[in-house]
Amino acid sequence: MPRQYNPQRKRYPKRSQPEVKKLITTFGILIATSLLVLFVGIPLIAKMGGFIAKIFQGDEPIINTKKDTIAPQAPYLESLPQGTNEPVIKVKGLAEPGSKVTLILNGKRSKDVLADGEGSFEFEYVAFGLTYAMGYIK
Repeated sequence: MPRQYNPQRKRYPKRSQPEVKKLITTFGILIATSLLVLFVGIPLIAKMGGFIAKIFQGDEPIINTKKDTIAPQAPYLESLPQGTNEPVIKVKGLAEPGSKVTLILNGKRSKDVLADGEGSFEFEYVAFGLTYAMGYIK
């Protein structure tokens, strides 16, 4: 004889109070362990890896920290105008990146600039004065 549908019959048995507590405790421990591994374990493993790398690497630094003691090459100037009716000009060029470039105008130190990361530099508003054919750049 086939079974009849009984809407009051429960499919799953009701869990007892100790089983629910045990289930909640197990999930709590699982979440706490996961958080502990995430926030403590992974950074600890990374630090240990760095420590072990230092042990096997020796005394050589990873990054070259030696001071640059070689003088930079003379800067390259872009071509200057043969003549101009302006009282000032721009002097542009290339040098070693980060080096100091000094403009000497008519035998006197005029201006200093630092070359950018690509080595470009520019002196703006370079005035030769009113002397005729006496101005030169060194």
